[in-house]
Amino acid sequence: MAIARDQEALSFTPRYNSHVFLSFRGEDTRKTFTDHLYAALSSAGLRTFIDDEGIERCENVNSELEKAMKTARSSIIVFSKDYASSRWCLDELVMILEHKRTSGHVILPVFYDVVPSQVRHQTGSFAEAFGRHEELFRIEINERKREYLRNKVEGWRKALREVSNLAGMDLQNDANGDEAKFIHKIVRVIGAKLNRKVLHVAPYMIGMEYRVRDINSWLWNTSANVGIAVICGMGGIGKTTIAKEIYNSNFEIFEGSSFLASIREISERPNGLVRLQRQLLSDILKGKEKHINSVDEGIVKIKEYIGCKRVLVVLDDVDSRDLFDKTIGMRHWFHPGSKIVLTTRNKHLLKAHEVCRIFEVEKLREWESLALFSWHAFKQDHPVEGYVEQSKEVARRCGGLPLALEILGSSLSGKTLDIWESVLQKLASIPDSQIMGKLRISYDSLQDDHTRRLFLYIACLFFGEDKDFSIKILDGCKFHTIVGIDNLIDRCLLTINGCNKLMIHQLLQDMAREIVCQESPKEPGKRSLLWDHENSLCVLTEKTGTERVEALYLDMHLLNNSIGKSDQIELKTEAFARMQNLRLLQLNAIKIKGGFKDFPKRLTLLSWHRFSLKSIPSDFLMESMVALDLSHSKLEHVWKGTKLLKSLKILNLSHCHGLTNSPNFTICPNLEDLILEDCIHLVKVHESIGELKKLVSLNLEGCKNLKKLPSEFHYLTSLRTLNMSGCSKLDPSTDGSTTRGSWLFKPLCNVSSDDLARSLGSLFLLQDLNLSMNPISSVPESIKYLTMLKSLKLDSCERLQLLPELPNSFNHVERRKLLIIADDIIKNLALDLVELESMGIFALKFSNYMTRVISNGQVQVLYECGIYSKFLPRSWFRDLCCDFKRTGSGLSFNVPSHTNHKIQALNVYILYAYAGDKDPAYLKSLLPERERFGKTNESFYGSQDFFFFGFVKIANMSKELIWREGATCKCVPDFEQDWLWSSHWKSGHRDIIEGG
Repeated sequence: MAIARDQEALSFTPRYNSHVFLSFRGEDTRKTFTDHLYAALSSAGLRTFIDDEGIERCENVNSELEKAMKTARSSIIVFSKDYASSRWCLDELVMILEHKRTSGHVILPVFYDVVPSQVRHQTGSFAEAFGRHEELFRIEINERKREYLRNKVEGWRKALREVSNLAGMDLQNDANGDEAKFIHKIVRVIGAKLNRKVLHVAPYMIGMEYRVRDINSWLWNTSANVGIAVICGMGGIGKTTIAKEIYNSNFEIFEGSSFLASIREISERPNGLVRLQRQLLSDILKGKEKHINSVDEGIVKIKEYIGCKRVLVVLDDVDSRDLFDKTIGMRHWFHPGSKIVLTTRNKHLLKAHEVCRIFEVEKLREWESLALFSWHAFKQDHPVEGYVEQSKEVARRCGGLPLALEILGSSLSGKTLDIWESVLQKLASIPDSQIMGKLRISYDSLQDDHTRRLFLYIACLFFGEDKDFSIKILDGCKFHTIVGIDNLIDRCLLTINGCNKLMIHQLLQDMAREIVCQESPKEPGKRSLLWDHENSLCVLTEKTGTERVEALYLDMHLLNNSIGKSDQIELKTEAFARMQNLRLLQLNAIKIKGGFKDFPKRLTLLSWHRFSLKSIPSDFLMESMVALDLSHSKLEHVWKGTKLLKSLKILNLSHCHGLTNSPNFTICPNLEDLILEDCIHLVKVHESIGELKKLVSLNLEGCKNLKKLPSEFHYLTSLRTLNMSGCSKLDPSTDGSTTRGSWLFKPLCNVSSDDLARSLGSLFLLQDLNLSMNPISSVPESIKYLTMLKSLKLDSCERLQLLPELPNSFNHVERRKLLIIADDIIKNLALDLVELESMGIFALKFSNYMTRVISNGQVQVLYECGIYSKFLPRSWFRDLCCDFKRTGSGLSFNVPSHTNHKIQALNVYILYAYAGDKDPAYLKSLLPERERFGKTNESFYGSQDFFFFGFVKIANMSKELIWREGATCKCVPDFEQDWLWSSHWKSGHRDIIEGG
């Protein structure tokens, strides 16, 4: 993006692999405080590097550790009593401080069981450690080496003095010795130091600082009341920028948060309010999915969940009181201490009797305007020589409006004085009150008609659309879309948000639509783009469309809802006869009579929801079509006698309940996306699907009567996303063969044949696989060949009993693998750790197939150093048999030797018995925060990450080998029962479990 590139031009920011580098003495705190701190940092979303205990050390700090430290944004240094006795720790400290001097590296010293003065002056245990270090150079005979050691020790002392003078955290002073509270504070402090942001904010916040400060002061008020604030002001004044900044600064101090952007725009779309409600709930519940089908249902669910925690909700661009009510409901639904922030052009949005705080955003002052303009025009806070007076005049003419200053500054950047003078003349002719005219100058200055037309298309028709989808369609309209989008981003006329959506400021949208309307102010049929449904209906009913029309959108379902009607309108095809340059046509709930011989032949996009015919007429020419969307239609056969569709890349036939067979795909060889979702009567997919060599995404979700897939399916070698959720009747036995039939499913049986393995393994580019809601008892072993797989979903597979070896890619934590699996299935699967051992470390979601509720990130199987472990209720192991048992903290036994057999694995179990009406002491010490929430309060358990329940030390006395492992779990829901920690020791531990 242009804004991002501008910022990079000012200061180079290296790429970071992690947020935090943890530096500590392993023998002191690895298995206690530091492990707990690591878990808390990870839970807070801070990527944290922690040194593996098994890394070999040499005389100098390991080069891998140095690389890890230099690619982290910060270091947390944990000082413990024996920290100074480790030469490697001291060398690491010197390295961290040297890096800080040459970069913006953040350091947070943490004084665990020592006080800062001990570190600063090297007293107590630090004095003893340095005594031993100094003894080394005293006894050294070689003079040069003795001098080297003396300098090294002095360097360590200097580093300790330097780091102890930095602002740090002291266990006793900051948390009164309470480790859990201390860790919580550390996470908040390092998060604040890193200034993490979740929303992109323009890099130049000129004049916004004190406005943000005032709102922050209001947000930090600890009153138990639910606070409502309205940020109001004219369009382009910076309301959204301020809202994003205060959200970035404060979201972490609330238990939940949500930023709902562009509410006015989104709410006008079909199901727009439902989409906003879903996002709100998903944000507040931190990823848990809630199904909402209507606005009324959404209000009920929001009311149910919003009152459980203290939240921050920002509603951007709200233009009506009714919209506010429907989106989040009444203020009294919220938990005490929650805050609601709205941005609007109407400061009287809330009723007068309601208590709210109004923050009115004023225009920038003269010097602020000049500075902001200069940043965009010259990449510095003042004009360059020769452009000073012109810059002052342009800034003055922008009237203190940040949007105008940003856009005009970007459009004039690098231009000659002649162009500047021309722009000033245009500005002088536009009244100060007419902001649209001033923004129009930046549009007029675009380099060619091609880029200007692209801007109008995006602003009027593609706002909020996926960038990749938009590029496919606009390329089909003969735009050079990728280059054009880059040019618009450079001019600050377009941005791409974090969800890859095309975003344009509302004022720029209004300007673009006004430009199109001016093509023919009184006759919509002579305009190039018709996005307004009323204008489109008028043009079609009165048959006034002309060859000027390039795009037409008409949604009768949306239009009827707005006027209280429900009838489907009927038109004639001849209404389109004169619109032969029509490229984009979107219709919903429209019946059309007549032949299609004279229908527009250059259509690139046809989206016709509720298409009333049973098949596409043979005289409907679609050779130029890139995307065809006939979802929710009455189709029984898609096409008959249709000519080759070489341009077609997207085919959406979702929710076509009359469709029993998929179309023949030989006529669309370049298809990339095929959507057959909820075609509930579809029983067969045409064998020609194997010819779609470019197919990237296939969605068969909800095709509950689909019985077989063709054998040619395995030829889809470009496939990256496959969704077969709810295809509950797929069965290879229906074709009388188990070879290359419906190779993914064989209910209640294990799938293991080599032929099936080749079929699944041939989809080697597959990244997302959804097999949810299917009666499978196992996943094919051939899944291990899908080395690109990132997401596997097995939600509500209630008969699933076996998971095979998963691809090696699932073991790479940094790539965020995802498995969704039903919680009732975990009970069956978890009985055999050997079957689960390939799962490794990845995010695990639980879902209940009865309630359809998915809970986020509940890791139940932990993999560390070849050891697989989990916590489960003791009741799940009623018939558990062990070779050796003992009550207490220790157990010893002789490993039996067998001549013809080798022991393959060791299963270790620890039973944590419920202590009655009191939690055991170890729980009290580890979970002091629990008392604040109450024993059964769900918000407490949802806020914790990993809990540690002591450690297992296994020693092979005859071989003098020792292994240690922490008993760890995440979000145990109820301590008022017995729990069993079970672990499986196999990979890399053969020496310790062999007899002898």
